[in-house]
Amino acid sequence: MRFSDLVKDYLSGADEETLALFSRLAELIAYAHPGITAAVKWRKLTFALDGSYHYWLCALARVKKGIALYFHFGSLLDDPHAILRAGAGEWMRKIEIAAWDPLYSEAIPALVRQAAEKRDAFIRAWQKQRGAA
Repeated sequence: MRFSDLVKDYLSGADEETLALFSRLAELIAYAHPGITAAVKWRKLTFALDGSYHYWLCALARVKKGIALYFHFGSLLDDPHAILRAGAGEWMRKIEIAAWDPLYSEAIPALVRQAAEKRDAFIRAWQKQRGAA
């Protein structure tokens, strides 16, 4: 399935404004790193490296107030623009998006590239924490 079709299927029934914003965000993520793959997982459009969804990088989801962009291990990411907010659990961080902000053109791909670069460090830390539990 083509990437644009995946977005349209995920957002079936959404208004044009939501579809346009979601598509724009999804494209920023998909093109931030050459190994990015996408699939609908856990009721979110989920992005991973080379199809490794157990250690997914980020995910987009429709929420009541717009769109949420979740970073699986966002607590490990540098956030110079201070756009990440606490998410569920110790590791996750999110960006709540109600409308397009030009800052996203730079900030989101940078966060996605960081997530890709730090994925192995996250995996080691996560496995270490699991082993200690």
